[in-house]
Amino acid sequence: MNGMKQWSIRLAQLSTQRVIGIGFILVLALMTLLIAGALLRMVAIKDRMQAIVERQNVKLESVYQMRSQARERYNSLLQMAVVADPFEQDEEFIRFNQHAADFIVARDALLAAGMAEGERAVWEKARQLVREDEVLHDRVLALAQSDRRAEAIQLLLRQVRPMEVRILAQFNSLIELQREASRRALVEAEAEYHRALVYMASLAALAVLFSFFIARAVIRRSRRSETELAEQKERALAVADQLSWAASHDALTGLSSRLVFERQLTELIQDARLRDSLHVLLYVDLDQFKVVNDTCGHIAGDELLKQVALILPRHVRSGDTVARLGGDEFGLLLASCPVAKAVEIAEALLADLNGFRFGWQDKLFHVGASIGLAEIGPASRQLTEVLSAADTACYLAKEKGRNRVWVYQADDAETLQRQGEMQWLPKLSQALKDERFELHFQNIMRVGEPKAGPALCEVLVRMRDEAGRLVPPMAFIPAAERYGLVQTLDRWVLGQTLAWLGGQAPDQCPTLMVNVSAPSMADESFLNFVVERINAAGIVPERIGFEITETAAVSNLAKATRFIQVLRGMGCQVALDDFGSGMASFAYLKNLPVSLIKIDGSFVADMMDDPLDFVIVESTCRIAKQMGLKVVAEHVTCQQALASLHEMGADYAQGYLLHHPERLAA
Repeated sequence: MNGMKQWSIRLAQLSTQRVIGIGFILVLALMTLLIAGALLRMVAIKDRMQAIVERQNVKLESVYQMRSQARERYNSLLQMAVVADPFEQDEEFIRFNQHAADFIVARDALLAAGMAEGERAVWEKARQLVREDEVLHDRVLALAQSDRRAEAIQLLLRQVRPMEVRILAQFNSLIELQREASRRALVEAEAEYHRALVYMASLAALAVLFSFFIARAVIRRSRRSETELAEQKERALAVADQLSWAASHDALTGLSSRLVFERQLTELIQDARLRDSLHVLLYVDLDQFKVVNDTCGHIAGDELLKQVALILPRHVRSGDTVARLGGDEFGLLLASCPVAKAVEIAEALLADLNGFRFGWQDKLFHVGASIGLAEIGPASRQLTEVLSAADTACYLAKEKGRNRVWVYQADDAETLQRQGEMQWLPKLSQALKDERFELHFQNIMRVGEPKAGPALCEVLVRMRDEAGRLVPPMAFIPAAERYGLVQTLDRWVLGQTLAWLGGQAPDQCPTLMVNVSAPSMADESFLNFVVERINAAGIVPERIGFEITETAAVSNLAKATRFIQVLRGMGCQVALDDFGSGMASFAYLKNLPVSLIKIDGSFVADMMDDPLDFVIVESTCRIAKQMGLKVVAEHVTCQQALASLHEMGADYAQGYLLHHPERLAA
């Protein structure tokens, strides 16, 4: 009996083990299949998440690209409307077409990625605006290419720019819709993912009765998948945040971008008009940025901008806007701030920048800044109007000696002069096109024998208005210097003078002295142009001379020295004009190999009535003789002054007493 009982127990144990073993094998097989299915589902979710992220990134990048290219096309249009040179217009036209091509590529990429119903509605509105904008572009191009630049600029400012703002607003709306779509897709995928987790957890709870290790393996696998999915989600959100940050911030300094600045400025203008509130715009331009860039390179210049960007926010409230507008220019928007308080803030900022020293390698630079201040009040109408006012104030701060704050006043004399210069830009361009510039000359006589005929002649440029009346040079020369047209004018004057000399016998006219502006003197290409044109004209170099002002020479001594050396080496005369006006030391003359000194006319005109002016003229003549230089006295208006100049040893005299300017005969 005992043997049978033990056998029965062993058989029962064996059967139980077999059942458990078979059951374990069956459950293991079932769990293997279920887990395999679950893992495939997880992989599918992962792939879907990755596809969503990639698709949304393509859509976001496409919209950002279209927005950027739309803005660049507007800038190219503006340049084509402003520049007069046809080659520069062609270059801008090529860039304009390239921006259009890039816009189309981005548009096709967006359409290929697909859009939701709401996104497509916004896109259709944006596309309609773009079509209307293209019609305006064509009109601007037609005006610019027909040299009707003033009309082109007005069309840009009054119609194209507002249309650009509306297009950019649609693009911004499209970006927000795409971000919202991305968030919804991620939430849906995450929900599906969590449902899969519940399903797997249920299977694991059943399987744990038979195999703890199988359950643990499934849990470990699920945890790894969850971690990977969470990381992908975080990366997708990080990419979206980075793109959003890049669109609203300057990449170099981290300050607000110009787009954000203009949007905030527009809001402040609207607020001022609706609530009669007062705000202030500060326009900051660094005074020595170009020196740092030219001396130490662009890397040093970028580092300087980064350090200045850390100083600016210290002087404003957290709700105010600080932005980099481009290059070395910054803008600060002070909301609900009276002008008096804004002046205090600007002065404190200026003092901080004055105390700042920028170090690079073994060099130390004092930077400084010029700050223009413009009020934003109920009378403010447009963004461009406020920006122009602040820019004008900043320009006047620079003109007054830099390193200062200037408050814009619409009726201020300097402001009116600046605005007058701005109006000369299209007039000068049109006058060049219509060939309404002409050459005049004034004789320079020998002091000892003024009736013996001219020893030299100064070439003078004059302009006629649309009615044929002569325009005084001081009415258009400052504007030409301010807006970069003076170099074109210098080249025209030299070309016309050499052409005239080429048709004259050498013994029929004296040496002609041509004035050279400071920008032309500092431009190496202009020096090459002078040498090439003199050689091409086939004239003796001694028949042509050049005048550069003392201020221009001293402010760029190295370039001036090279300019003078090259032309003197060819045999040309070179005169230092307006000597004494810049309060420069005679020591500069040792380094400037000029052949003539022209004493500033303000000293000569009053020297018979002002003893100090008399001494200055007399001293200049005496020192010039010691240095072997010829002396020309300008603005001689009376015989007593001419006699005194003869006694002082001056070589030449120029002025209305001796000769009134007249037109250079064709």
